[in-house]
Amino acid sequence: MIYSVLKKRPFYIIIGLILLLFILSFFTPKASNNKDWSTPFKQLPIASVNGDILSIKNQRDFRYSANQDDSGDNILQARYIHRDYKLSDLKQLWYGISHFGPYGLAHVFVSFEFAKNQFLVVSIEARLEQEQQGGYNPILGLFRHYQKTVVLATEEDVIGLRSHLRQEKVYLYPLQLSTIQLRTLLFNYLRLNEDLQQHPVFYNSFTDNCMTGLLRATSRLNQWWQWLDYRIILPGFSDRLLYEKMLSNNTISFKAWQDKHLINPAFSNIESPSFSSAIRTTIKD
Repeated sequence: MIYSVLKKRPFYIIIGLILLLFILSFFTPKASNNKDWSTPFKQLPIASVNGDILSIKNQRDFRYSANQDDSGDNILQARYIHRDYKLSDLKQLWYGISHFGPYGLAHVFVSFEFAKNQFLVVSIEARLEQEQQGGYNPILGLFRHYQKTVVLATEEDVIGLRSHLRQEKVYLYPLQLSTIQLRTLLFNYLRLNEDLQQHPVFYNSFTDNCMTGLLRATSRLNQWWQWLDYRIILPGFSDRLLYEKMLSNNTISFKAWQDKHLINPAFSNIESPSFSSAIRTTIKD
């Protein structure tokens, strides 16, 4: 009888296998930073604060090729920089969405803007090992296949790779936050970066991904029902949340508002000193 039911209901078999794999995944070895990491994740950023100065060592500023070789490597120059920021110059936060697939599949990140055209990108990502150079797989990301890391980088690295080389649709939204909120959020991300280097954890495509990782630092995921919002589960739809929160009167349609924040690569060059200003030339709020 059981056989006949399963034969007629293969859906239950699939669900059962997924649950079994999910349970078995928790018996894998513990997370560790002592692995052979792929080039973009070999060096971790180090942040320190001395008075009004925030210093970032190993801030990633890679340059990439539009074409990948058979190993999936498209790095032209693996460059790290040491950059200082004045905390008193912190003025704006930008929220970025880069669509790499349909149905809301996207990577999200934030960029802190300081005076004098300085930007610091915070991107929570799956840390790939050398043998995983083929790229991130959202399905494998459900089963402790990757570890979680905080990338501190330049906009030329994180945005330029996606908008100019991969030619993904990248949207950049300015968020209105107070000075205290900006500084608190920045320190929360820096603290997360330090914690992960001391106590590594696994990345999870559903429960602990680029989107939820950013939100955890804002203390915005306090209720279980918030996890059921498709705009959080699928980060590509997260700007709909911004639209609801930022434009209460909705005098402009969501599509028109979204289009205003789309980066047009034709107006900028990754190697230009004014790259960050150029990608914002069409963004007006």
